[in-house]
Amino acid sequence: LREVTFKENWTEWVLFILYAFETKAAATSKTIINILDLKNNFKNNVLPEFTFTYAQELLAYLFSNAFYTQAQLINNTPIKSNKTAGEYLNSLENKGILKQKDSKTKEKVYYFDKLLKLLE
Repeated sequence: LREVTFKENWTEWVLFILYAFETKAAATSKTIINILDLKNNFKNNVLPEFTFTYAQELLAYLFSNAFYTQAQLINNTPIKSNKTAGEYLNSLENKGILKQKDSKTKEKVYYFDKLLKLLE
């Protein structure tokens, strides 16, 4: 910026900013593609292993949040039974898809480790 201020060297500054945009856009595109690949893999290879009535709703919810609780699943999806929500989350945890995070509350908090790693 000093060059712009004192020598009015706008060309170098604009090229620098454009390079930064290009670099960030490429990284973001790669992340998006990886998330979509993970979602398609989950949809085609993981969900068929389960007999979830609300499989599509669960899929959408898992890819719209980073952390999950049973109450949030009930509040944000058509799943309205505590038992069903708990079974879904526990089943995914038992298969190693979701992991449990230590929580200061009584309620279990789950996260989708592979998704979080893509978002790092």
